[in-house]
Amino acid sequence: MPQDLSSDNKGSADDVLTVEELAHRPPRPRDERAENAALSALAHCLAASPRTVLQQIAEQALALCGADAAGVSILDGPAIEGQAKYPGMLAGTLRRHALAERAAASAGAAGAIAQAAEVLAVPWRLDGTVRGAVWIATRHAQRRFDGGDARLLDALGGFAAAAWRLGDQSSDLDAMRRLYGLHARLATETELQPALDLILRSACAFAHAEHGCVQLTAADGSFETVARRGSGGDGDGDGDGVPYRSTPMVNRNGETVGMLRTGHPSRQPPGDEAVRLVDMLAWTAADFVERQRALEQLRRNEQRQAFLLELNDVLRPLSDPAQVQAEAARVLGQHLHASRVGYGIDEGSGHLAISRAYANGVAQLDGLYRYDDFGAHLLPAFRSGHLVVHADIASEPLGEEAQRAHAALQIAASVNAPLVKDGALVAILFVHQDRPRRWSKAEIGLMQETAERTWAAIERARAEQALQEADRRKDEFLATLAHELRNPLAPISNAVHLMRRPDGRRVTDRLMGIVERQVKQIVKLVDDLLEISRITRGKIELDRQVVELADAVRDAVETSRPLVERAHHQLTVSLPEQPLTVLADSMRLTQIVTNLVNNAAKYTEAGGHIWLSAMHEGDDVAIRVRDNGLGIPDSELPRVFEMFAQAHQHAAVSGADGLGIGLAIVRKLVEMHGGTVEAHSAGVHQGSEFVVRLPLLHDAEAEGDDTPLPERGELEDQRIMVVDDNRDAADTLSLLLESHGAVVRTFYDGRSALAALDGFAPGAVLLDLGMPEMDGLTVARYIRAEARFAGTRLLALSGWGQEADRQRTRAAGFDHHLTKPVDFPALQAWLTSAPAPALAAAQAAPCLAPSAPVRADAPPSPPSC
Repeated sequence: MPQDLSSDNKGSADDVLTVEELAHRPPRPRDERAENAALSALAHCLAASPRTVLQQIAEQALALCGADAAGVSILDGPAIEGQAKYPGMLAGTLRRHALAERAAASAGAAGAIAQAAEVLAVPWRLDGTVRGAVWIATRHAQRRFDGGDARLLDALGGFAAAAWRLGDQSSDLDAMRRLYGLHARLATETELQPALDLILRSACAFAHAEHGCVQLTAADGSFETVARRGSGGDGDGDGDGVPYRSTPMVNRNGETVGMLRTGHPSRQPPGDEAVRLVDMLAWTAADFVERQRALEQLRRNEQRQAFLLELNDVLRPLSDPAQVQAEAARVLGQHLHASRVGYGIDEGSGHLAISRAYANGVAQLDGLYRYDDFGAHLLPAFRSGHLVVHADIASEPLGEEAQRAHAALQIAASVNAPLVKDGALVAILFVHQDRPRRWSKAEIGLMQETAERTWAAIERARAEQALQEADRRKDEFLATLAHELRNPLAPISNAVHLMRRPDGRRVTDRLMGIVERQVKQIVKLVDDLLEISRITRGKIELDRQVVELADAVRDAVETSRPLVERAHHQLTVSLPEQPLTVLADSMRLTQIVTNLVNNAAKYTEAGGHIWLSAMHEGDDVAIRVRDNGLGIPDSELPRVFEMFAQAHQHAAVSGADGLGIGLAIVRKLVEMHGGTVEAHSAGVHQGSEFVVRLPLLHDAEAEGDDTPLPERGELEDQRIMVVDDNRDAADTLSLLLESHGAVVRTFYDGRSALAALDGFAPGAVLLDLGMPEMDGLTVARYIRAEARFAGTRLLALSGWGQEADRQRTRAAGFDHHLTKPVDFPALQAWLTSAPAPALAAAQAAPCLAPSAPVRADAPPSPPSC
């Protein structure tokens, strides 16, 4: 009677396999030769190819026992390749087997068992545990298995156990070979992504996982998924219904560079051997990732060096600053594949001047652009030297107007790298993208490096242009000097020849007059050259006195009258009825006005009109000289006050000669008086206007022309604070003030000065503008914000004295502006022009909640008054 060996049988192994009937059946005759041959063949097969032994066992059982079907069945355990599956036979689930059949009609093991008249199965064990069975089946009722068959199957089961043990070890060796093979492949792999995909496939195979992912550690310590397998999630939990096992990828320094995650939908964790293999794979993966990152960094460095070398090669031969900007933008834009790159020059008025920006698929930028149109945060950040980076402008809280301005220029992402030199914003390198873009640190660093190198190239080009211009002007000057010397030498030479003639005595008196006039002209040329040389080298001193401006104007008109009348010009002089007094060197002030009137007379065609006027403007007196002459070309306006500059060198105007140093002398003398001079012209043949502004002395400051300069002791009891980071300049000025009776405190930075204000209560603060960390403008704003210091007078000390500089200091709250080196008599006059506020008065200023004193080591708090 056949035994039920289907998977539905719930009996024990003994119920199935122990059949007492076998002992009562007569044994078949033994074929010992055949048995020995079969066992010998199995031994050789076991040594040579353990993986094929199970199939050989099934075939030998079929032959030796004369069965219709035979097989080796295995309980749950690691898979062995090449074995088919069939329903379980023993108490466990027998999923894999080796099978041999005589009848082709039988559909595998299941078919053989279902059709069998009798089945005999003998278990085989490993370490005392049943791991499987060797079985035979027959479809013929007359074929009855006996004890001899059971003995043969038991012997074959021993071979099955040995083969299985060797198969487990072979599987380990195979896994190790695969791991080492993977390591060898990774050693030659140059791309990160294919290698990570290979690592993930191998990890899933080792762990028998259907899902998995590889995550690398980002700069902020988070994990970023870079490879994924299967339909599972990123392995952050069981949210996708798949439990994950995480294996850290740790490098040789003990740092976690990533995570190798495998998902197991069956919720059955991998075995110890699989875990060990995945751990080893994670170490291999960490080494590879580190190596790839090092190689990537090396590649980036090489690309960076190649780019900078290309940039230098492109910029080196350029001599035009505008072309330097354009080429630097082009090279960087092409390297970064950016939509737009440009280099703008700060105009100092809240605008950026852009010319010839690189554009790729977007609109070109050219002209002036206002910072605030693109966000109120930009200009303060730029002036502080801070980068402004936007990865997705549409998501930034910039305001509707700024968003529209960016959208109009197709700017979806941007990087702005400001250049701050000597505390002032000078330029900005900007990079735009027409879609959101995440900028890398390497890209931003490259932009900053490009900005610096471009500025250096621009400065070099400007210096070269300046040298070329200076060389050109030197040649022009020498040619002009030769021309100006030949003019008087020609009549002198002619006079000498005439006097040598026998009849020369008749005209000696007339010739002597000619020679005298021409010698005076030569002397004047030499004097002018010596004058500009002395002024440039600071070799002249001003004899400052309180001067009535009308007197200086009258003297200048008288000096210029011969030149004006010779050209038949009309000169109109307008002076206010109220006296205008300045602290000036009377002779030099007359020289300033004379040079301007002479310049107008020279470059105005005969019969022209010249207007000379003076008026009170704010804290200054403005002297204007205007004409309807040749005018000044736009290209010459910026350099009209430079040495030897001549806007109309070859002008066909009588008397339009000279060395081109008159206006240079004017500018130098005006600056020495603490004033400014400007030139205006609408263009050629549109006339020109020159405006000189000098500090005006008020009625209390000047009681008349005979007012003497303040003497020692006239600053008695004045409390003065001197703030300058140049210690020598601060100390010497303080000593000079103290020698005139003032009480002086000296500080070398703005923070310390602010911290001492309450304790010292100065009547006047002399502030250097160009201090580091906190400049004089910032210090002045903080002082003016405090009501209790409302009576404190502020004086700006600066090497810059143009009208724009004075406007800046006035806007910051300064009362007066003097250029360095400070003219001490002018400083004395200003300090004594109004009484210094008393300490009690300064402290009596209304304040609802007095601010705490500013610490020298901390930034000042906003005013609380």
